[in-house]
Amino acid sequence: MTMTTDMLAAGALLCLGVIALALLAERLARVTAYRAAGWRVRAMAFGGFCLIREGGKWSLKPGSLAAGKGVLSLSTAIPETPDITTQEDYEQARGVLVKANRLSPSAKLYREGDLMPAYVLYAMLSLQEDGALRREKNSFLRDKLAQALGELPPDKAGRHALEAFDLLLMEHMAHPDWPASPALERWLDHFAQDYQTLRRGKGAEIYPVLFLHVLYALKLRGDDRWKVMEAHVSTVLKVLPGGGVNAYYRLQALQMIYNEDHREALAKRENIRQCGAWRLYGLFGDAMDDEMRLNRR
Repeated sequence: MTMTTDMLAAGALLCLGVIALALLAERLARVTAYRAAGWRVRAMAFGGFCLIREGGKWSLKPGSLAAGKGVLSLSTAIPETPDITTQEDYEQARGVLVKANRLSPSAKLYREGDLMPAYVLYAMLSLQEDGALRREKNSFLRDKLAQALGELPPDKAGRHALEAFDLLLMEHMAHPDWPASPALERWLDHFAQDYQTLRRGKGAEIYPVLFLHVLYALKLRGDDRWKVMEAHVSTVLKVLPGGGVNAYYRLQALQMIYNEDHREALAKRENIRQCGAWRLYGLFGDAMDDEMRLNRR
């Protein structure tokens, strides 16, 4: 019995060691690919801490990239990405992502189709030091993401496609002067009718969050279809995680749906808890820009 227990313990340690080496190899592959392309590293995760470059200097802050949502959940290293304004720029950047993720379980997604590379590249702009300005300048990349989204049927959308749609939808609400793409219009119309898919979705935060964002967008447009969705808001809020996330969306919903004025509370960065990884997103200056803009409407 003792030998069996010792052997099991040794086997467990060996498995943990193999997993640790695999994660280290994956991380080194990312950083090596970024550096080979001339991209500096913006942030890296080390256990429960995140090392971030700000103003040319490194600072260590609590927070793990592995605990992130959206683009943060896809990487243990965030690069300082270049502006992408042409197809040639995009192909070069996509090639860097393919090399950086060659050891990742999601490697295939970067090689097939444009959704994943365009989504990751565009979402990473918000994590740069001047993220809001960078996104405004990179309209080519935004159009590339919208085009990739438009090639997919919304009724068969996976998590990454839903997150890409949510990113574009949030931008549309936060920057009403930015033109809405045909793809955004088609996806919004689809989920305005098939909102039950979002209401019943399980296993990911994106479902209840996107339900609320679709409702907000319809109401801001004066589209009465939001009134049908409104009956399910209390149920959707219950699905959201604790840790302040549920309370944040409840307060935001009171303002966006029921016209209560909570702009003062919602304007404070420390009150913005848009997902379970809100502390991590708070480490990046412009990552909450769209939430803050939406809360001022």
